[in-house]
Amino acid sequence: MSVVRFSHMNAVRQLEVGRAYPALLPGLMLKGLSNADAVALAHNAAFLYHALELDPPLGAPDKVLERFSLAEIARLCEQYAEWVETQSVEVETGTDLASDEEVAT
Repeated sequence: MSVVRFSHMNAVRQLEVGRAYPALLPGLMLKGLSNADAVALAHNAAFLYHALELDPPLGAPDKVLERFSLAEIARLCEQYAEWVETQSVEVETGTDLASDEEVAT
């Protein structure tokens, strides 16, 4: 079991996801994915590239596809959504959002 840290996805990181995922599409479609599946996987990979704090860092969004299985990518996206819900509750109660939390995978 490895431990990953999530980073808060601020507006700049969210925009970077939108710029990064299209570059992954051609390779995914060459592997036989439908357009919808390729877009979803490319977006999730680009998202995780910006949302995960790993040591050593991945270096590029396509490295997410090399390091994690499809099931792991899905699970990490779900865990991030759960983490954000926790962070949102803490924000409403006045806790500092800047502190990142470790999550076991």
